Amino acid sequence: MRNDLILPAYSALETLRAGTDPEALESARHTLAALLDYLWVALTRAGRDLEVTEAGLDALRGLIARHDRTGTWRCTGEELQALRTAVVHADQEPPPLRTDQITAALLTVDAAMLRIAGRAQTDAGAAQ
Repeated sequence: MRNDLILPAYSALETLRAGTDPEALESARHTLAALLDYLWVALTRAGRDLEVTEAGLDALRGLIARHDRTGTWRCTGEELQALRTAVVHADQEPPPLRTDQITAALLTVDAAMLRIAGRAQTDAGAAQ
């Protein structure tokens, strides 16, 4: 989990803080979304506290809403701190899950993302 989700999330935080390339910034957002979505599902299934993860998700939603309004992937200082806190929390206190639980959480997130992508393609096709 650390190599696949947490270390890339640290890099994504730095990209959001100092990056200027729009594609890199959007990729950073996706990297953080993958970690936070996974954590939310995993922590929910483990019956663990969601406060830090939910604060990170709220910050990510704020970033996305701002992008929708302005076209730029920029965090406020408060949002960046909430995201950083969520990543550090995941790194220092990973949910105590078995491999099958981690796999199930990742599959749940992946299925949700595929549903969202399918709706986006349907909406885009209908708009044309």
